[in-house]
Amino acid sequence: QSIEKAKTVEAAVYAPDPFSMAELNFDEGQLSIVEKKKSPKNKDAKKAFVKADTEAKKAYNSAVGLYIEAILRVTAEEIEVARVDKISNASPDLFSQAEVENKDAENLLADKNYDMAMANSYMSRETLLKARAAAAAMLLELERLLAEYSRLRGLAISQKAVNAVPDLFAETEAAKFEAEDVASEFRLQEAIAAYINLISDTEFMIERIEEKRLLAREELLTAEETIRELKRKNKDVSQQINELNKQYQSPLPNGGN
Repeated sequence: QSIEKAKTVEAAVYAPDPFSMAELNFDEGQLSIVEKKKSPKNKDAKKAFVKADTEAKKAYNSAVGLYIEAILRVTAEEIEVARVDKISNASPDLFSQAEVENKDAENLLADKNYDMAMANSYMSRETLLKARAAAAAMLLELERLLAEYSRLRGLAISQKAVNAVPDLFAETEAAKFEAEDVASEFRLQEAIAAYINLISDTEFMIERIEEKRLLAREELLTAEETIRELKRKNKDVSQQINELNKQYQSPLPNGGN
């Protein structure tokens, strides 16, 4: 039983000498039973088993601290890899929690509270996995929002937003660059909020373009009706036509008829 416990902390790696002695004495005890055809309680076997138990306990005590240290070290490496992958930006709360959990594990190890130290370090790894999963989900959402914003922006550009609503277009373009900077830093929560706002602003911009188009159409129809009325009265309408040409940047068909 002591040998099996020593195996749980990889004593063969971290305390090879006492662990080897434990296995050797255990094998000698087993051999004594077989060769001498006596019960496990015979003196030679009992002596060998006692030595095996003593060495196994020594191996466990020598290995357990090193074994837990190795676990904490691997967890710390995983935290650093996550930091390089910008998980600290994408899921800051979960990432900070993982750091705290492994730091607590270090303190528990210093107090030789081995079971709790190991549990905390493994908990830190689980928290890191949650942070990565949260980041992956946010990244998918960001990609969806980016595609929708790109579609709307393309629509606004095709409707000559830069001319129709220049101030709104300039504002959304400035916000676009800021959102891109935030996304490039993998600050996904902020980036998602930024693109949600961009989508809303771009939809509003498109609505304003449509409102202006309808208003311009009404004004044009009114102007055309005015020109037709003046023509019926045999009055010169060249000035009105010139003004309309300047306003709408294209000649009216058939002289305004």
